[in-house]
Amino acid sequence: MAQEENKIDGQTIQSWYQGCRDDSKKWRDEAKEMFDLRAGNQWTETEIAELNEKRRIPIVMNRVGPYFDSIIGYAANNKKEMRFLPRGNDDLAQAGLLNEAVRWADDLCCANDEELDAFDDMITCGMGWTESRMDYKIDPEGQLITAERIDPMEMYWDVNARKRNLGDATYVIHAKRYERRDAEKRWPRIKDVTPDWSNEDEHRVEPHNATNAWKYENDQSGVGYPEPEAYLILRCQWYLDKKVYRVSDPQSGQLVTLSAAKFGKLKDGFDQMGIKYVPGTERHYYDTYVTGDQVIQENEAPSNKGFTLRAMCAKRDRNKKQWYGIGRAVKDPQKFSNKFFSDIMYI
Repeated sequence: MAQEENKIDGQTIQSWYQGCRDDSKKWRDEAKEMFDLRAGNQWTETEIAELNEKRRIPIVMNRVGPYFDSIIGYAANNKKEMRFLPRGNDDLAQAGLLNEAVRWADDLCCANDEELDAFDDMITCGMGWTESRMDYKIDPEGQLITAERIDPMEMYWDVNARKRNLGDATYVIHAKRYERRDAEKRWPRIKDVTPDWSNEDEHRVEPHNATNAWKYENDQSGVGYPEPEAYLILRCQWYLDKKVYRVSDPQSGQLVTLSAAKFGKLKDGFDQMGIKYVPGTERHYYDTYVTGDQVIQENEAPSNKGFTLRAMCAKRDRNKKQWYGIGRAVKDPQKFSNKFFSDIMYI
């Protein structure tokens, strides 16, 4: 946990990302397999080649697809709604106003659909992710996005987190590729940075060591066109626990929070006056953008109540420090069914 007064630099965030990527590699491999399973891509290329060699048909009877769809339908029809209840008759008008404000904000950004998509990811691969943010692209005064779904394959997290929905995570990282033109427009100083880690896929262990490392011209899509030049941007949300002192105000009787630096200047006066104080910590959240090991943007987080990049987790694999969905339970029956009917067709 970050408890020192010094802020986190780009090298630290890069090391977090490298460690998270290595620790979550097996989860990502399984997640891709679960998404393929649900989409009906239930034979590997090796298995198909073996079947073709034996002149057998790779039968797919996708029984798991409707199973997932039924869960999503049930969740959509029984979605919980946030409601504010009045404590007394005087609060009726205020509670009604708050309820309508929440519905209005959710409707503007299609939050129900975004949260349902994230729930879909969760039951498939074990984790679903959303982001809450302000959007100034359409409305210059800002539009509240209460929930926007993020591809779980782009997310990296503190693997030592144990609580549900990563409630005790010390940091989360969103790794996203930005085309060169868009990245340089958003972060002009990025032109002066050599992003050695840009454009790597999630299985690569070592960074690029080329002169133009930020270029990504390998054709991995199978379409026949090179990928556009792009930067890999790591957005890390993390917190810092700063030491503070809570001082009793002799006039109002209220507790006043002072930073360690300000308290150090006033401590002698407090001692002479007999004013009581207690040490403590105050948590501050930060939002940092990194490419390579260089920080290109750092701000205080949009909320000081927690991360705005939020996870919803399914079932816990305690020994592997991973989360998994129901895809793990239906994988083997589906594979067996496909093989069984493939053998029947051959006979």
